[in-house]
Amino acid sequence: MYNSPTVRARGERSGYFVTNLALRQNFFDNDLSITFQVRDVFGTMARETINFGDDFYTFRTWDPNTPTFSVSVSYKINNYRADRRVPRDRDNGDMDDMNGF
Repeated sequence: MYNSPTVRARGERSGYFVTNLALRQNFFDNDLSITFQVRDVFGTMARETINFGDDFYTFRTWDPNTPTFSVSVSYKINNYRADRRVPRDRDNGDMDDMNGF
């Protein structure tokens, strides 16, 4: 993700670039899923913000402790799947019974 530098009426923000990465592997007929994520892979999410007016001036820096890593595990206990087959008509769709109308 890229956010360009922004100029506002009473300040500005520096631009920043963020790269995230995620890998997922499924096991046991897709019932078990393990996901590994890395956020801000290159550590480029730091940015600065300046706000100013006639009687104030603020300067902020935001430099998160990145990259961050996470692992998530999910298991489907009851993987209910609706039957996708459409029930067929017992008379095979014949409309002969309708001819009497």
